[in-house]
Amino acid sequence: MCTVLLDHYTGTSDVISNNIADLGPVTVNYSGCVNEYILSNPVTVADGDSIMVNLFVNLENIAWARTFVSNSIPSGCQNNELGDDNQAICMAYPDIVAYIGAATPTVQTYHVSVEGSSNSTDGQFILLFNPDGSPIGGFTRPYYDPASSDAPGFDTPLRTFSSNGDGTYTLGNYGSSATSYDRLITDFIPATTPGAVVSGVHDATSPRTPGDTYEATLQ
Repeated sequence: MCTVLLDHYTGTSDVISNNIADLGPVTVNYSGCVNEYILSNPVTVADGDSIMVNLFVNLENIAWARTFVSNSIPSGCQNNELGDDNQAICMAYPDIVAYIGAATPTVQTYHVSVEGSSNSTDGQFILLFNPDGSPIGGFTRPYYDPASSDAPGFDTPLRTFSSNGDGTYTLGNYGSSATSYDRLITDFIPATTPGAVVSGVHDATSPRTPGDTYEATLQ
């Protein structure tokens, strides 16, 4: 169970509430909020060894409001009981990235378009790298952009984030189970300068938009 503080806002009829008295915490419940966190590199621990384990969490865009019927995650949403059931507050699972060592990772945030246009944002990639540039892990997050249509599949942490050895990376986020993917990309090339755009296609085996293009802009 997690609690989200809902800020008051107004607008069209598609709002959670336009009554200032409704400002306050909203509790969302999860079903099966359990996950395994795989280390980016294998670690051997012998008897008597002492190691440092860091657990990173990123709260950027972890909660959002929705005004459409279907939940994009299996739980973690609280519907508006006083109005249209289409309206809800949702929160992604508060997952972590596990890291062995004391170094501070580098974090890159990308605004992603799945329709091949950097003029709109459909979701986010939040990627963590070791100081040497090797991947650690990351998250996908939804992102509201009035210029874009709804693009589900940006609600879970990365299940896979690895180097292909040729300058490209494979990244894929969790699907409906611990052994499935939602989005899978095998040709990702990290950008080095904020504002730079990298592009590619979803893998042919990606459950979400297989073979479709994407563009990712480094923030």
